Parts: sequence; structure tokens; C-alpha cells
Amino acid sequence: MILSSIRQHELTEAAEKLNADLQAEIAERVKSEAALRESEQEIKGARDYAEAILRAAPVPFLVLRADLRVDTASEAFYKDFQVEPAATEGELIYEIGNGQWNIPRLRELLEEIIPKKIVFNGFEVTHTFASIGARIMLLNARRVDNAEGVPERILLAIEDITERLAAEAVVRKTEARSLELAERFRFLAESMPQKIFTATPDGAMDYFNRQWTEFTGMTVEQILNFGWLHFIHPEDVKETLRSWQHSIATREAFYLEHRFLRIDGAYRWHITRAVPMLDADGAVLMWIGSNTDIEEVRQAKDQAVFASHAKDDFLAALSHELRTPLTPVLMSAAALREDERLPQDVRDQLSMMERNIALEARLIDDLLDLTRVAHGKLSLRTQPCDAHNLIELAVEMVRGDAQGKGQNLKVDLAAERSHLIGDPARLQQVFWNLLKNAVKFTPECGQLTVRSDDAGDHLALEISDSGIGIAPESIERIFLPFEQAGAFSAEHRIGGLGLGLSIVKAIVDLHGGTIRAASDGLGQGSSFSLELPTTEPAPESTAGSAAPPAGDAGASPRVRAARLRLLLVEDHQSTLDVLERLLTRAGHSVTTAMSLASARKLAGSESFDAVISDLGLPDGTGYELMETLRAAHGLRGIALSGYGMDDDLRRSEEAGFSAHLTKPIDFAQLERALNDLMAQALIVPE
Repeated sequence: MILSSIRQHELTEAAEKLNADLQAEIAERVKSEAALRESEQEIKGARDYAEAILRAAPVPFLVLRADLRVDTASEAFYKDFQVEPAATEGELIYEIGNGQWNIPRLRELLEEIIPKKIVFNGFEVTHTFASIGARIMLLNARRVDNAEGVPERILLAIEDITERLAAEAVVRKTEARSLELAERFRFLAESMPQKIFTATPDGAMDYFNRQWTEFTGMTVEQILNFGWLHFIHPEDVKETLRSWQHSIATREAFYLEHRFLRIDGAYRWHITRAVPMLDADGAVLMWIGSNTDIEEVRQAKDQAVFASHAKDDFLAALSHELRTPLTPVLMSAAALREDERLPQDVRDQLSMMERNIALEARLIDDLLDLTRVAHGKLSLRTQPCDAHNLIELAVEMVRGDAQGKGQNLKVDLAAERSHLIGDPARLQQVFWNLLKNAVKFTPECGQLTVRSDDAGDHLALEISDSGIGIAPESIERIFLPFEQAGAFSAEHRIGGLGLGLSIVKAIVDLHGGTIRAASDGLGQGSSFSLELPTTEPAPESTAGSAAPPAGDAGASPRVRAARLRLLLVEDHQSTLDVLERLLTRAGHSVTTAMSLASARKLAGSESFDAVISDLGLPDGTGYELMETLRAAHGLRGIALSGYGMDDDLRRSEEAGFSAHLTKPIDFAQLERALNDLMAQALIVPE
């Protein structure tokens, strides 16, 4: 009984223990199953996440099962290769897209991955795909095993490198082309006779060609960067640096004439030019420059300048020598013409002499004006003036010659706006020259017409004739020096030097106007049309008068100067005699001298009201005399000279002369100048 009870108790304990163990095992299994389910969920989530990443990958991507069937693919794969998921997933890779991936070498590589654990990277395949044509692909593949190490998946990444390779080919080709061009540039630079250099964007020199090293005797390394400053003339270094730095800062082209030291120690003039090479955005890539030896050109230019000055000096001297003997002739003719004791026919002949002397003086003036035009020194003394008044004066100056040839001179000044801002003397020179040509080149009984009209804010003038006309091929050259309207060969020149029209054009240009010639041909007459800018007339304007040329009979009434004590200095005996006689006849007290020394001596011993002096004296100049007499005795003076260039007038004024009369002159001009001189002396400053 007791044993039975013990047995029963043991059985109960065993059953309870068994039950407890069973419950524990069940609980553990439940826990394990829950963990397994959780793990499976995590794995599924991870797989879904990985699959989502693969699908969203920007490059084509395939996930293959162990049997090489497609498990999934990225969206980029479907898009790039133009296939649908339904026709891809579950299919052998070789069969998708109508077999376009059935590439022997790719098939061989993929089939080796599973058994041999091969990973291949950078496999390049060129293939013509049915959907997208010929492409170059870069393939990378890797096998993925499961937890037990059993091959489960193959990841295949596909990169289309067609465009990249094409771009790289273009880059390589461009680089090769650049190298070729650079080599060509170097070859050309080394072959050229000029010196060539290049510089970085910041101005540092980085290349000099062979001509540079041969010229300077320096190596390229010695003259790179700013070593080149050593062979620039010391006087030119500062300006060279300033100009170069300015070009670098502004990207403006560099241009400079400066001197370089040659290997033999001689400096030679060069022109340096440099321009920036810009990229597509306008940034400076480099500077390219050249240096041209202009030593011979500079020498030739200096010689030309010297020759030009020599020519100007010759013309000035020629003018003086031609004018000086004309003065006594003109003065004598003018004085005799006014002598009422002489018969009228004699006085008419004397008037003719005056006109021809004036014409000779005009030809001399044309030579000097041409020199002024060539040097850009033809200046204007502008004031308000009436073009109609000036034209009428010019018409009167040629009317006698026109009547002498029986020509009909018609004047029709219809313009309502005729006032200009200009130089009256120069404008009258223009009108007189054109009218004189019209008279000269028109035969007897011909027709001459002068017209004016309004042309907006310009005055339009036309001077036409029925004369010998102008050949068509001469129209373009008509305003060139030494060309002559109507002259069609050297044998048919009709007087004059052919300078007038070139001077006329220069004067018109300086006034802001235009002039043109027209003709229907030889024998058909010609016309000259001018346009000049107009202005409003000045209140109570009397402008428009211009001083008549020397020898113009009756140009103005003679003005008698008060009796003066005059020192007359002139080394030309005939001129001295005529001037002394005429001044004495006019009531003046005249003392003469023929040299600078004698004039100074007389001024120191006698008292004078004024001095009239030539400028070219045997032992000095009239400038020196005037400076001495003004400083020592307070004398005023009138310069009387055959030198009439602008510099001569300026020097006369600086020396102290109150007036400068250019020979030849008539006596009335001298008397007016004397009256003006004395009127200035009587002005008392407030």
C-alpha cells in the first residue's frame, strides 16, 4: 500500500515534469516560429527594398536566377532596351528582346559564373541590338549565394558607354588637333621672318621664336616672363610696361613703336602688336604678338620728313624771292595808275599790270596754301558772314575778264538763308577760284551761271559754265593737286598750276561743307556744287566783307596816315627806293637802313614813331630788330616780308610786330596798316 502510494506520487511528479517540459518545448517552438516568421518578414522586406533599389537604379540592371532566367530588372533596363517586364521576367536572358542578348561571349561568361564563382568586371561588348541599333556596352556581373552557400542569383549591371566613348574619341581627336595646330603654329612662328611671342592671360611671356634668340643672342629661358625688358631701350621701358599692363587690364590690342637691342649692340626700331585670343565665354586664353623691324622704314620716314621740311623751306624761300621783286613793281604801277596827269590808256595799261601781278601773287599763295593743306595747318579765322555778299564780291572781281571774252554771266542768288560761320577771306577765295576757272575754261560768248538755293539747314551753291567740260575719267581726280579742270593732256593745259581746286576742297571741308564736280564730258561744260551749313544772321550784321587781293584796283579808298617819323629797313634796293619815295610823297619822314646793325645804330641816335622792316636781313632778322627796338625804345612796327607762312606770322607777332604784310603789297595796304598802328598807340588803357 505504501509502495503503491509512492509509485503513484512518482508517476504524478513525472507526469507533471513531462508536462512542464512539454509546455516549455511548445513555448520555445512558438517563440522560434515567431522569430522565424519575423526573420522571414525582415528578409522579405530587405528583398523588397533591394528590389525597389534595383528597379530605381539609373543604369540598366538585371537580376538573374541560377538558371539564367530573369528574376527582375531595373526600370532603366526596360526603357533603354525597349522591352516590357512581362516579356522579360522569367525568360532566359538569351531569349528576351527577340534574342538580342544572345551574345556568344556574354553567354560563355554567364554560364561560368555559377560553377566557377567567377566575377567579371568591365567586359566591353559591341553589339547591334534590334531595338536600339549598334551600341557599346560595359558589363559587370557578380554571383549572390543564399545563407547555405548555394548559388541563388546573378547581378548583371549594364552601362551604355557609346556616347562616352564617342565623346572621349572627340576629345582625343581635339587634343590631337590642338597638338597639331600648336606644332603648326610653332613651325610657322619659327619659319617667319618676324619675331613672334605668346603670353599667358596675365601677361607673362611664355614663348619666343627663333628669330628672337638670334636677334638678341639670349636664350628663351633668359627672356621668358619679364626678362625681355633687358633688351628694350632704357628710354622705352616705362612706356612699354605701361602700355602692356594697360592692354592686359583692358584686353585691348597692344600696339607700340619702341627700340630693341640687337646682339651687335645696335638698337633698332620695331612695331610690336599683340592681340588676346578669347574662348567662347570671352575669357582670355593667351596673347599672341609679333615684332616687326621698322628701322629702315623709320629712317625713310625721317628722310621724308626732312625732305618735306626742306621742300617747305624751299617753297618759303621761293615765295620770298618771287614776292620781293614784285613789290616795287606793284607799288609803282598802283602809284602811277592814280596819277591823273597820265593819259587814261596808260593808266589802263598800269591797271592791267596790277591785275597780273596780283595773279602772280595768287599763284605763290596757292603754293603756300598747298603746303598748309598737306600738313593740316590750313587754319580759319571764323566769324559771321553773308555768303551772298562774298559771292557778289567774287563776281565783280571776274566780271571784267568775262566781259572781255564776251561771256554772259548770270547771277541768281535765290537762297533765303545765306549767313554762315566761316572765314570770309577763305570763302571768297573759294568763290573767286571757281568763277575764275569758269571764265578761263569757257570760250568766247559762252554762258556762266551762279545760283544759290536753300537746302534745309545748308546753303546750296552752283557755279556752272558752257566751257570745255571735264572728261569722265578726270572727275574723280579733279580735286587732287596739280590736276586741272578741262585739261585732258599736258599739251592742253590752260595756264595755272592746278592747285586751286585742291585748296578749294580743303577750305570747304574745314567749313563742314561738301563740294562736287559734274560734267557730261568734253565740250559739254561743267558745274561745281557746294553745300555749306548756315546759321541765323547776326543782329545788324555787316559781316561778309573780305579784304581784296593785292593789286585789286579801286578795292578801297586810300586812307592818308598822319605824318610819321619812320625807320624803313629793307635789303632789296628797288623795294627800298620805291617805298621811300611813296612814303615821302605821302608826307612821312623816312630814314632808311639795309641791315640790322645800321638800323640799330639809327634807332639809337634818332627818334622814330614806327619801324617798317623786312624780315630777312643780311646780318640778322627783322624779328631780332623788332625785339630790340621794342625793348629799348618802345617802338611799334610793321613786318614787310616775302615770307607768309603761318609760322612767319606767329613769329612776327611774338617779336612785337603789330602787323605782318606779305609781299607783294600795294601802297594802300601799307597806309592802312600805318593808320591801324597809330590808332592802337593812341588807345589809353582804363
